[in-house]
Amino acid sequence: MRYVNLTIAITFSKVSPVIKKQFGCYQDFVDKEYMTEREKEAIERLDGNCGTHITYVPIMWACKAVDRARLEGNIRSNSAQKTVTDEILKVRGRCGSVMGWHDNNIPLVYTQVVTIAVYSFFFFSLIGEQYIDPNQGYNGYSIDLYFPVSGLLQLVFYMGWLKVAEALLNPFGDDDHDFELDKLLDRHWKMSRLLSQPAECDLPPLALGEDADVAKDECGSDDLAPKKNSKLYPSVEIDI
Repeated sequence: MRYVNLTIAITFSKVSPVIKKQFGCYQDFVDKEYMTEREKEAIERLDGNCGTHITYVPIMWACKAVDRARLEGNIRSNSAQKTVTDEILKVRGRCGSVMGWHDNNIPLVYTQVVTIAVYSFFFFSLIGEQYIDPNQGYNGYSIDLYFPVSGLLQLVFYMGWLKVAEALLNPFGDDDHDFELDKLLDRHWKMSRLLSQPAECDLPPLALGEDADVAKDECGSDDLAPKKNSKLYPSVEIDI
């Protein structure tokens, strides 16, 4: 889970200026316990050699940690190992999609053309949609409206859509309507620590009158239960 959180944090630091302030260099990840010193050295070495984003490296470490857990018997079956690995790879795919949209965003000329078109439309509508003078006595035109209701609605709708489109150009910024990625990272970190904390196997009784000890025995033997003194966030050192 620490490796998965590290991949997400590195991805967010590449696309969001808010997260970039928190993780300006790889040493910041070490200070906030996202990685160790040896992992930082390995990532810095790979970052200098490949020339592209290295979000795949922690995912590779996580997959190797799952393989090691299967060999040590902490994962009981091959299907469980495949399920865990597939979920880890899904995170890698989504992080890659975010990086792809960031590196290959909408060309600037598209936004310029749309903006010029909208403003030009309302400039010509200011003259072209004016009501005729009823005093001229045109046949069939005897009622005049002093307030352009339809033009006002068009202005509200088109300008509203244009502003929304401009806001969506960078949804990872620091505006009020952007995604709050810092809170999302904090949530992932807290949930990961909560899930990795060792705890007693406390299964409530499944039926009325069932003994609590019976329900506890159904959780498994003592060698499969997490130990109280186990270290949080165990680090699996993998050489590259």
